[in-house]
Amino acid sequence: MDQIIPAASTLVQSVSSPSPFRLLNQSLRLFFTHFPYLLKFWLVQTLITLASFLPAITGYIVYLSNNGLLWLAVILAIISIIIFIPASLILSAAYLSQIGTIVDGVSRPVKDLLSSGFKLALPLLLINFLSGLAITLGLVLLVIPGLVFGVWFIFSQPVLVYEGLSGTSALSRSKSFSQGRFWTVFKLMAVPIFVYIAYTILVSLATGLLPVSASFQQIISQVLTAPVGYVGPLYVFLLYKSLK
Repeated sequence: MDQIIPAASTLVQSVSSPSPFRLLNQSLRLFFTHFPYLLKFWLVQTLITLASFLPAITGYIVYLSNNGLLWLAVILAIISIIIFIPASLILSAAYLSQIGTIVDGVSRPVKDLLSSGFKLALPLLLINFLSGLAITLGLVLLVIPGLVFGVWFIFSQPVLVYEGLSGTSALSRSKSFSQGRFWTVFKLMAVPIFVYIAYTILVSLATGLLPVSASFQQIISQVLTAPVGYVGPLYVFLLYKSLK
């Protein structure tokens, strides 16, 4: 059963006039408020991902113990790839569904998130392919068109989660949010990007000063920057809600 979380709903409703720093603050508050919920699903994601590699690991162990079974190791590695690709797509879609539920103030069971991920996996793949292709081609050709496409299609994933649109319909719907306010959306997306860049530089400099090995510095840096992977999507989903 879905669990209503008033605090999250209140955060979303308070965004009447979008401000990048207000949205960042709300994204951070949502992250810390729902950290146990996010951590729980991250553990499930990690376990499923590791499970997809079990055939390849088994094949590698068999190969080390008997060099004559290379063919079996190759087959098991292929099986792992076949399992991993759809599993990663489903988990990515389920993760976006979780972000949407957090912004809505609803905590859904993990099995419901995985069910949503299963339904949204292929539409998400199509959206990412189309938007990624357009942005890449735009950047390669003249750079500026790629930036324009990036602003136009930034809301394609929230559109998929909330409105169920996919393909070019999702891209068109996402583009509609920037019509007449392109530079507003551009500013609202540029500010957190610069904040992220500044944050990662500061983390890198700070960890570089620690009297520990380089590998341990890298681990600390990754831990400190890991929340960005959650705060970023929360920010985009909150912005989508505020512009509707």
